[in-house]
Amino acid sequence: MLSLAMKTLRARKGAFAAAFLTLLVASTLITACGLLLQTGIAGGVPTERYRGTDVVVTADQSFRTEKPKKERFEPETPDSPSDQLKERIRLDPALVAKIAAVPGVRSVVPDVSFPVTLGKQTPGAPLLGHGWDSAQLTPFELKSGQAPQRPNEIVVDQRAGLKVGDSVDVQVNDAPVRYQVSGVAEPAAGFAKQSAVFFTPDRATELAATGGRVDAFGVLATPGTSVDALQESIEKALPEKGFEVRTGSDRGAGEFIGDGNALALLLALAGSFGGIALMIAVFVVSSTLALSVQQRQREMALLRAIGTTPGQLRKMVCGEAFVLGLLATAIGCLPGFPVGTWLLEMFKSFGMVPKEVELVNGPLPAVAVVVALVAAAVLAGLSAARRAAKTRPTEALGDAAVQRTLIGKGRLFTGLVLAAGSVALLIVSAFLSGVAAAGAASGVAILLIIAIAVLGPVVAKVIAFVAAPLMRRYRVGGYLASANSTTNVGRLAGSIVPLVLAIGFGCVAMFVQTTQVRAAEESGKTSITADYVLTAPQGIPASVTGEIAAVPGVSSVTSLRQTQLKEELPPGSEAMNDPIDTMVVSPGDVGKTLDLRPSQGDLTKVRGNDIAVSAATASSLDVSLGGSVKLRLGDSTLVELRVVSIFDREQGLGKIVVDRALVAGHTNSQRDDQVLIKADPSALAALRAQFPDLSVADGASVEAARTGALRANMWINLLVVGIIMLYTGIAVVNTLVMATGARRREFALLRLVGATRRQVLRTTRWESALVVVSSIVLGSAVAAATLVPISIALSGSPMPYVPPALYFGLIGIVAILGLVATEIPARLALRLKPVEAIGIKE
Repeated sequence: MLSLAMKTLRARKGAFAAAFLTLLVASTLITACGLLLQTGIAGGVPTERYRGTDVVVTADQSFRTEKPKKERFEPETPDSPSDQLKERIRLDPALVAKIAAVPGVRSVVPDVSFPVTLGKQTPGAPLLGHGWDSAQLTPFELKSGQAPQRPNEIVVDQRAGLKVGDSVDVQVNDAPVRYQVSGVAEPAAGFAKQSAVFFTPDRATELAATGGRVDAFGVLATPGTSVDALQESIEKALPEKGFEVRTGSDRGAGEFIGDGNALALLLALAGSFGGIALMIAVFVVSSTLALSVQQRQREMALLRAIGTTPGQLRKMVCGEAFVLGLLATAIGCLPGFPVGTWLLEMFKSFGMVPKEVELVNGPLPAVAVVVALVAAAVLAGLSAARRAAKTRPTEALGDAAVQRTLIGKGRLFTGLVLAAGSVALLIVSAFLSGVAAAGAASGVAILLIIAIAVLGPVVAKVIAFVAAPLMRRYRVGGYLASANSTTNVGRLAGSIVPLVLAIGFGCVAMFVQTTQVRAAEESGKTSITADYVLTAPQGIPASVTGEIAAVPGVSSVTSLRQTQLKEELPPGSEAMNDPIDTMVVSPGDVGKTLDLRPSQGDLTKVRGNDIAVSAATASSLDVSLGGSVKLRLGDSTLVELRVVSIFDREQGLGKIVVDRALVAGHTNSQRDDQVLIKADPSALAALRAQFPDLSVADGASVEAARTGALRANMWINLLVVGIIMLYTGIAVVNTLVMATGARRREFALLRLVGATRRQVLRTTRWESALVVVSSIVLGSAVAAATLVPISIALSGSPMPYVPPALYFGLIGIVAILGLVATEIPARLALRLKPVEAIGIKE
């Protein structure tokens, strides 16, 4: 049957062009996403500080809910999904002895890093402090002077412009202290992303203020030792979980954990968009092949009538799908490589991926895409051939003349279950709040779209029935269009489903982002009541808060930075444990600079282990005023906290407010991001004079900083959505062109029985209008079912933020595609003389 399938493909190139182009574009997009996925897994960030090491040992930044204790003879349960923590988990220095005892280790060097301000520091690469013993990890070499011997001595990078014997003010987190330069050093290789200042090891540990814990261990191997073997030996020497033993390009992710988290984000983005593209491909290819088989009913009927078995018919259609899928994906994978490179560059331009990351090329993504899409095409062909193969030979020719409008019981049951599941999920989301509600609602659109695709003929029958009274008022064109739609629901369903997919998916993908950004902007604008905001590129030392409070005209000062907490769930819990955005503030009257709308308790009592939470978060954590709750800090440290205040406004800056003393030593930096100031205008000049190295702005800058990442994320999502929508548009046009182009014999028959060319065109326009309008209504309803609960969860309002230009632009493009993709093929089909067209094969 494969040879027959090849002959069919050669004879019906036009009929299979739509499926071919759909698979080709899908393979391009999914290959590009696969390359990004491969880059996230195998790619790395070049290291700077640890360039001279063979192995770097860091904590595992992934967070998983603890597994339940296993009873004897119980099977091992799989690990729960992990999240990447943004705050560095630090290590016990006692591990030095355990690592040093591993054969092949020459030395183990602990390393700490902390931001430093050196004199009147000019803007440039971040300046980080370290212990002098860690200088060998790069390595740094002394160009003059000697290593620091006393607590008040430092070695500086030669780029600092200082010389041996100079005295300079050095500020870490307290007031500036005078140090003497004992030496000037130079890195052995490039050091573009940072600069360094070295203290004595004991002084560096004290200034880092991490309770003696270290950021990482740099391991130097004895000459002749295999790095891979040493990595494996160290992994065996350390506990099974909680550590990462890094070599090669992976060392950079241990040095720059933000960059390492960005690679994890790249994994998530590539997997998400690749999955969406694959889902769309499966839908569109299934619809296209089903339409192709339906249009060949006469051919299938004849084959069955002359003795072709159902198995042979299925093999023929599957063979067609296999050859079609193999050719399309093999060709389509090739442009996926430049598209993947372009996508990575776009991610870099939005700041979502470090600029140093290079695309990891390789054949694996292309091979995986070919296998997956060919399998999808074969399954789609098998599904499309099932009904034709089931038809009895004596019924085959009759079925070719009159199309059945019912779907199988299994398909009907599946569709109804999916529809019921989406309704149940929608109801559940109505009783949830916050992240849980948004998470539940996000699955509604996918379930509804799949349900509409499965129940396509039934949905089309209902649409045709509802539209019939209106359409039949318009004599020839409307009447014929209504009759066609009512009797040929398969063709109508094949045209509607891709358009519903385009509108529903496009609206959800775009307007979740716009709603999230709008909610954060609106809440941020009203949350900040400070008159002025101080910021600095490397953060603001804690001592600055007290200095600002002493400036005449300043009435209130609040330091502010962001971190994330996590709920402590019971072992084995399968509940979602998304990070909770948290504000870290200095103790005091927070209400004078932030309007969080406290409804219970007192925000001024936020000190030590006493915290404030938003009302929605309190509900999610099942805690009330005065109650205790166990949470994990940003570095996974478990703490028990007491709620002393509950507030209503959570979207602007965070859902929990904590004292900065609580997170001391548990964040990447001990410095604050901003200082909020309530002051008279007369204080502005004094502030700028006393703190010339800090930027002074109004309260809007905090809101801009808060929503900047959201906006970048929104635009990158819109970019990828736009690419997928372009692909969906191509698929939609293919489907509609194929459906209309195959009706040449039908159009010829209408003209032979007396219909004019204009009347036939009016009929197709009515059908196009029915397809477009019903698709817009269904697609918008699918989107609304998802967006309304998400909007309620984010802003408390049932009205999501839908920019009119984006919405009408989307449905306008879809409407134009739907109308043009029908009008042009219909006009081309009508150019043939009816007598000639009636004899054309299917």
